[in-house]
Amino acid sequence: MLSRAQLRGQKLVLHATKARALFTDECGMKHRLFMSKTEEWMRKVHHVRKQLLTLTNQFINIEQEMTVFLQRVFKLLEQLPQKIIPVPTGGMKPQAYLNQNTLVEMTLGMKKLKEEMEGVVKELAENNHFLER
Repeated sequence: MLSRAQLRGQKLVLHATKARALFTDECGMKHRLFMSKTEEWMRKVHHVRKQLLTLTNQFINIEQEMTVFLQRVFKLLEQLPQKIIPVPTGGMKPQAYLNQNTLVEMTLGMKKLKEEMEGVVKELAENNHFLER
């Protein structure tokens, strides 16, 4: 026959086993849910990152095209007779066709967008590093 202390010990072991099983089941479920959400987030982050890289490449291509077009415009301006349109001295200044304020605003806007995109890329890299751990 078991003593009271032994019965208490057995009950304690039984309760501890049940508590451990409940804790393990609940934590396991939460962990699986978290991992599922993490995979979903990473897919979205990867998709956004690909879109940002595509957008960055598009901006780079647009910038290169604009440079080529500006060079062509200034070449054409140099070929026009001086009496019709005087060629500005001191290098390439697109004031003949674009307002200087517009160019400044465009440049500042592009720089701000570039900084924001770099910030997003950095944040995505940090999140990716965090999730890989």
